[in-house]
Amino acid sequence: MNQTRKVAAYVDAICGSGKSTMLQHYIKSSLLTNSEATPPRYLLVMPTHDLCRQVKEELERKRVKSFHVDTEKGAVNQLVSTLENDFEHSVIICTHQCFIRYCYRAEFEPELQTILRSFNIFVDEIPDAMFGAYIKVVHSDRTEKNFPFLDFMEERDGLLFLREDCRDDLYKYWRETQASGTDLKRLLWAIMQGAGLLFEENKHLFAFTTSPIVRSMEWAESFTLLGAGSSRSLFVWAAQNLAKYAVEEAREHLQPPPERRKHKRASITLLAVCETKCTLSALQKIFQEHLKQIIHRIPGEFIFATNRDKFMCQFTTIGDDILSKSACGERVSMASYGLNYYQHMHNAVFLGCSNLDHDFQGKWRQYAELNGWDIEEFEKKQRAAMNYERCYQFISRTSVRNADTNHPLVFVVPDLATAEYIKEHYFPGANVECLNFGKVRKKRDTTKGDITRAEVQKHEANGLKPKDIAELMDMNIKTIRRNWN
Repeated sequence: MNQTRKVAAYVDAICGSGKSTMLQHYIKSSLLTNSEATPPRYLLVMPTHDLCRQVKEELERKRVKSFHVDTEKGAVNQLVSTLENDFEHSVIICTHQCFIRYCYRAEFEPELQTILRSFNIFVDEIPDAMFGAYIKVVHSDRTEKNFPFLDFMEERDGLLFLREDCRDDLYKYWRETQASGTDLKRLLWAIMQGAGLLFEENKHLFAFTTSPIVRSMEWAESFTLLGAGSSRSLFVWAAQNLAKYAVEEAREHLQPPPERRKHKRASITLLAVCETKCTLSALQKIFQEHLKQIIHRIPGEFIFATNRDKFMCQFTTIGDDILSKSACGERVSMASYGLNYYQHMHNAVFLGCSNLDHDFQGKWRQYAELNGWDIEEFEKKQRAAMNYERCYQFISRTSVRNADTNHPLVFVVPDLATAEYIKEHYFPGANVECLNFGKVRKKRDTTKGDITRAEVQKHEANGLKPKDIAELMDMNIKTIRRNWN
């Protein structure tokens, strides 16, 4: 994957602009007007089954028949069967996860690649960009036995790469039942795609490559990504910079009307809860101390989303009790793609975060540096994908989708960085306020005092008097007496 190949396309427009509607009109028009012996075929890839069902219903109202792969068990086999079925279905719909699994298999099954040659693929909403695994070594004394494929690797510039003469050996190991763990399978798949392995002996294995969906750009008749922020997404960045595909803006017939591609200015307030990056620790403090204060800033009904209950805080339970039962909030899934039933609501509360822990983030930085990637750009897009765009998708379920709304809107977001990002890219006229809740007081470092106390008591046990110990330790007599038994 070292040369620029097929050109993929993207449609970058706001939520509610009509991207899906334009696509459906295009599909219907092409099927009605096509006079070729081989009619066009379409594979629509949606984030959830709910959205798959919604799109299928909308197509049927336009008198376009489609087939939805509506199962999880055996989904890939059903998709393969449907794709192979000589033009019985012009439009096939499946989920992101189903298509990832298909492309995962297709990498080593050329017949599955061939099947996609007659399909125009449209991926609605932006999938995860990277695919691989981070595996921590548990039994350091068994590393060689547990990971025998390490013998197939050679070191280059700080990473381990698969030796070309061992490719068949690694493929055979990948197919063995002993390599059955999901993370291990993903790690091996990434290595077989040419990804380097970051290996710290007896500690961890780390390898990632672009999503299997990116590979379908090469196999299909055409590939188009539809999603708000798609042009600046990590997915497009990875396709261009890592997989070396050319990606450009889709042609006009797939674009929503110009007047609908951006939000019209309305009275919008973005209410940031934390000044600095929101963390689970900060959210814990907010849920335990400040939820009722936040509610008082929301003028009327609202939709809300939180993290799930965790050992450190019962986010869902507290949220349901205070935001739903004690106020006029309605819980909505964070993964709310296609759930456009809340356009009568003018307010939203998104109190969740999805940050990587310091260890994982550190491995990403090290991995990016060793691969020669632009670290700052990569992390910037990673943060946007994990938090900022997710928050925007959620608040876009409200009446802000309605281009004609002029009602004042209030959106509570996790932190100031999220508010500023959403303002810059979606609501340039918005008012940003910060509540500055969630500050976590750092615990005082008592280790120095503990050491002093232990030394004082050691000298006391040896029979020294406080005055003698003060002189010996070069400390004030009051400090010595304070640490005296």
